[in-house]
Amino acid sequence: MIINYKKVISFFFIIIFFSQLIKFYYSKKNITNIDNSKKNILLFLGNTKELPVLSSDTNDIIQYIDDVENFKELKKKRKFWELIGD
Repeated sequence: MIINYKKVISFFFIIIFFSQLIKFYYSKKNITNIDNSKKNILLFLGNTKELPVLSSDTNDIIQYIDDVENFKELKKKRKFWELIGD
């Protein structure tokens, strides 16, 4: 019987929580705060078109070394197929 009461109480708390969440999300105060923050971001990012474009100075910085050939030379030769073939 106590378990049923716990379930009912927890269900009501969940319902109350989500109803308060939805109430806050759709409130006028929250909507105006969201609009103001979007306007501030647009004002901040509005001047980015005037920034100069920097040239790339990263050409030939990474040197690629072909270590595969070195690995193949150092790899121990296996004699397994020679043993089976004879």
